[in-house]
Amino acid sequence: MSITKIFSTQTFLFAAVVAVILGVIPGFGAIIQTIPSGVFGGLSIILFGLIAVTGARIWVTSNVDFSRPRNLITAGVSVVLGCGMVNGLVVSFGVVKIDGIGCSTLSAIILYQILREDWGDIFRSLVGKSKKCKGANPIMMVADSPKGDLDLPISTSRRDSSDAEEMELERRSSIDIKRTQ
Repeated sequence: MSITKIFSTQTFLFAAVVAVILGVIPGFGAIIQTIPSGVFGGLSIILFGLIAVTGARIWVTSNVDFSRPRNLITAGVSVVLGCGMVNGLVVSFGVVKIDGIGCSTLSAIILYQILREDWGDIFRSLVGKSKKCKGANPIMMVADSPKGDLDLPISTSRRDSSDAEEMELERRSSIDIKRTQ
């Protein structure tokens, strides 16, 4: 996508259908088998190199702050796992097998969530809600909440300031209504 600048999902759907059709044709598989392994090695270097550089470009254009440990550890671990898990090395959980790219992706998702800086706010919110409903069924707490979820704030200060802003807007609109009447 970054090379061709084509971002249509229909293009990928069409390419997937063509790949499946070609995959069941034995003659096409025989032609692919005649390509030397060195050519596939070169294609792999180009393909995965482009993927890595495109990812780095996304980090740069998105202004990812690598001075924060959360971002640095997540990126570092996922890049090393993606590059280091080669030659058939897989992680197995029963019948589920995860190769280098899958392990790299999964580690980035998990690490980014584990290394959150707002765990204190989350725990305070949960403890506060549990104290309000002592002895209540937690499932009923969720069902009775206005939004149907636990409404965990990302940052208490942002939540309080947005509530104050909403109240101020309501106050101003009620004043405007009174003036017009």
